[in-house]
Amino acid sequence: MTRSNKSTVAEYTPPAAKTMGRLLAVHRLWHRPWMTGLENIDPKRPTLFVGNHTIYGMLDVPLLGYEVYQRKGVYIRGLADRMHYKIPVWRDIFKWIGSVVGTRENCSALMDSGAHIMVFPGGSREVAKRKGEAYQLIWKDRTGFARMAVEHGYRIIPFAAVGAEECYDILIDSNDVMGSRLVKWLKTTGLGSKLIGDGEQLFPLSRGLGLSMVPRPERFYYSFGEPIETAKHKGESDDPAVLTEVRDAVKESIEAQLIALRKVQSKDPQRGLIAGLIGGVQSLLTRAPAVASRAANGETAAPGAGPVREPAKPRRKRPATAARKTAAKAAASPPVKTGATTLLTRKPASPIPSPAPKTSMTA
Repeated sequence: MTRSNKSTVAEYTPPAAKTMGRLLAVHRLWHRPWMTGLENIDPKRPTLFVGNHTIYGMLDVPLLGYEVYQRKGVYIRGLADRMHYKIPVWRDIFKWIGSVVGTRENCSALMDSGAHIMVFPGGSREVAKRKGEAYQLIWKDRTGFARMAVEHGYRIIPFAAVGAEECYDILIDSNDVMGSRLVKWLKTTGLGSKLIGDGEQLFPLSRGLGLSMVPRPERFYYSFGEPIETAKHKGESDDPAVLTEVRDAVKESIEAQLIALRKVQSKDPQRGLIAGLIGGVQSLLTRAPAVASRAANGETAAPGAGPVREPAKPRRKRPATAARKTAAKAAASPPVKTGATTLLTRKPASPIPSPAPKTSMTA
């Protein structure tokens, strides 16, 4: 790769987080992302994020990238399969979000620039799920990501994503297609290999919400594991044993995280869309009395509640005038009796109370 090509790959200005938030607003509401392990991400340490691919690949990845960008200020560049760049419009979207073709040269250019990078070793095969393959890592013997990390001394953070596999039921997968009489006949003519190949990248036909392809409103769960440092293997990027060791350590971490996340998923009372919205409203109602109490006492909000203004200073009491003193004495004195009637002295109007200290709180 020439220096100009490296520069083209590395030079990129990500869109504003606010812009991405608006574009993903409905998607985010539909899937309500839940995350753990964000403390393992250091914005100052360039990182290679390695994770599992779920069915169709693009359901949970955008939300993962946005949440990390918004919460940690880390924008992750993606290494994508070449097939994405063969589709008009779709390839422009990939370029806009900063993804590049997942070649060794592009990965090296990004690492030389100190970018945060995301890769899915399972590639398109892991996306093209078969029945019964939910949350399985289909990496074969690939060690390419480990080689690049060791070569550049990059730290690796294994991550896991759960939820997207429950959005669909697979009706027909690659095994069904490749085993059909039509495909078997096409193979005898030579057309099968040209049109379908070996079926590795043949996406399944699935059903989502009802009979449609709209994904079910399943909640998405993400976790980020302990970082794996590769600097200790400096100069060993061509050693198969070292690369296998790094790959297996990452794989074991992801598989453990998948098990943990599925346990969280199974026990989550707000997993469904309606339950999640109700739970959110109940949470706000539960917090309301405490928030009001803090506001009345001029206390600051709980962590994450937003900035709080200083309480307004109470108005100074004006000195009582002579007229007010006279009225006060009259109010305190007993009624004056005369021969005919008893005259009641008129009480002065109640003084206006000072306004309560004002506070401003954001949710």
